[in-house]
Amino acid sequence: MSALWRDPAGRLGVILFGVLLALAALAPLVLPDPRAQPDITHGTLLAPSLAHLLGTDHDSRDVLSRLASGGRVSLSIATGAVALSITLGALVGLVAGYAGGRTDAILMRLVDAALAIPRLFLLLLIVGVMQRVPLGVLIVTIGATGWFGTSRLVRAEVLRLCTMDFVRGAEALGAPRRRIVFRHLLPNVAGPLAAATTLAVGDVVLLEAGLSFLGLGVQPPTPSWGGMIFDAKPYIVTAPWISIAPGVAILLTVLSVNLIGEALERIAGREGLVA
Repeated sequence: MSALWRDPAGRLGVILFGVLLALAALAPLVLPDPRAQPDITHGTLLAPSLAHLLGTDHDSRDVLSRLASGGRVSLSIATGAVALSITLGALVGLVAGYAGGRTDAILMRLVDAALAIPRLFLLLLIVGVMQRVPLGVLIVTIGATGWFGTSRLVRAEVLRLCTMDFVRGAEALGAPRRRIVFRHLLPNVAGPLAAATTLAVGDVVLLEAGLSFLGLGVQPPTPSWGGMIFDAKPYIVTAPWISIAPGVAILLTVLSVNLIGEALERIAGREGLVA
């Protein structure tokens, strides 16, 4: 973490992401209920003011409160989906890279076949058959379709590490395969894997926002950034703050995790191997 903080881009990414996390976590303590409609007759489409820092929407709901609540939903989906996809990708990559032979060939051909199908098409196909998608199903669906690239990354790193003297030496000394995987391979894959994880968070945030914008992601009345932009379409000229706020939130989230990911890649490149 100290190395990440010393990197200027990484420090900026950590600060931006920390602010977004703080807003999402602390908002319920200080902001009104995002589903509350206090003045549906006269309080709709109020411009940003001291009473409503980001204004209100067409249902008189506080935009800042909905933005924070949508952030909790979007970041929760991103965290769960990325955790699942990284775990699956790392497992398949480790097995394929270290086992080699027929196992490697079969797993990689399956990955190649999955990569040939656009991920968005797969998601639209899976999610589109359900009229209302539960949050857990959405997380599993996004996570289960996002590990293919990670598996190739991990496999490539494992193949490179297997040519190193410290791995060959451990094999020559008769070290169990489990020890070689968890003591020598996995720690040296952790750096690139951490960078891939942060970059994947930004991809999932964009993907979830796109699905919610199309009406296939998080369903109303639960707020989400993509859903907020969809709801704001009729008011893009008369009340632009409704769509600008979630759009900026998506932009800052993706920017922050990309800065962190790029910093982690540089740090992993500078640090030596763990023998």
